[in-house]
Amino acid sequence: MSLVPVSNIFYVHYGSNLELNSLDIDPNGINFVSRTARNNGVSARVMQIDDLDPIEPGVLTVAGGRSVAETFLQTEPFYSGRVGHSNVGLLRI
Repeated sequence: MSLVPVSNIFYVHYGSNLELNSLDIDPNGINFVSRTARNNGVSARVMQIDDLDPIEPGVLTVAGGRSVAETFLQTEPFYSGRVGHSNVGLLRI
């Protein structure tokens, strides 16, 4: 068996690069995906941002920090955490 780079299977990119503490919480809002290992990676729901479209569903999110390599399929539109310090990466086929 030979190993294949992830980039040969998925389009690898980063997400929204947002910080939860600078967003407005809305229990009926858009999912905010971070490095948490719980709740499919969703740490909160936030108000939609006027000039930033949420990421479309059907993406695998991969935590690169605290919960290293926790991976979840996002089934709803979402925003994601910071790009710096290896936080949340996205994989799309």
